[in-house]
Amino acid sequence: MKNKILISLFLLAYQSFLFSQNSSLNLDGVDDNVEILSTTEFTPNQFTIEVWIKANSSGAQPIFTKYNSNTNEITYALVVNSNNTIRFAVYEADAPNKTRVIDTDNAVLNPNSWQHIAATFDFATQDLKIYVGGTESPATLTPGSITLASIFSGDQPVHIGKITYNSGSSAYFDGRIDDVRFWNTERTQTEISDNMNTELAGTESGLVAYYKMDINNSSCDVEDCNSNMNHGTRIGSGVNNNLPQYSNDIPSLTDADCGVTIACTLLPVELVEFKGTVNKNQIQLNWETESELNNLGF
Repeated sequence: MKNKILISLFLLAYQSFLFSQNSSLNLDGVDDNVEILSTTEFTPNQFTIEVWIKANSSGAQPIFTKYNSNTNEITYALVVNSNNTIRFAVYEADAPNKTRVIDTDNAVLNPNSWQHIAATFDFATQDLKIYVGGTESPATLTPGSITLASIFSGDQPVHIGKITYNSGSSAYFDGRIDDVRFWNTERTQTEISDNMNTELAGTESGLVAYYKMDINNSSCDVEDCNSNMNHGTRIGSGVNNNLPQYSNDIPSLTDADCGVTIACTLLPVELVEFKGTVNKNQIQLNWETESELNNLGF
């Protein structure tokens, strides 16, 4: 399979500009989500989840979870309740009664508006906190919550915008999601509020996964701008979006380039040859592949 492309330097620069544009991810609420394979980075003894959301409607929907009660693998869940409060739960073992849960005292979801949501947990103190717009939201420990002896760790993937119940059915987020961050530290209110409106470089201390949602043609699919390279995969069976779609509807964030050299786990093509030649103000790229699979962005 041979390929050849002729690109002027102007067009090459223009394409590079396009690829760096900010975007969010639009989930249809039917089956769209992002799946991230489970690694030890996602089950530390203290952690913080940060995410920008713009829900299309009120009501119960998941935001960020490592939760599949159908396979008895439930670690944590950050979700919107049916009354528009926010719930954050952390689980000790693969049973829903071994958990520590807080709900915000007030309905905080504001549909059709961008909101920054953060949740923190510290195993040593057993503290769970929820922040909305950089401010801690009053929350109450739910009846039946226990003092956790450990945090359940299993092979269940992390999901952005999906949760699976013991019946095997799943619920999905309906709206846009952007700038998802996972830390292995319990971030303070000051740390959250001071940095929520600015994109990160991905090299910050304690940051173990960072999904900027900015590169809409990456062979990694949903890039993790972090050296751990826990890239995500968009999933959707073709109902409304036929995969979560990148959108130019974004929160107001100060832009920052990813400071990490991104590498994908698998190259989407098996290369035989790749070379480029310069001819005046043009660059000609020539490559030959043995095979191509999922070559989005290549």
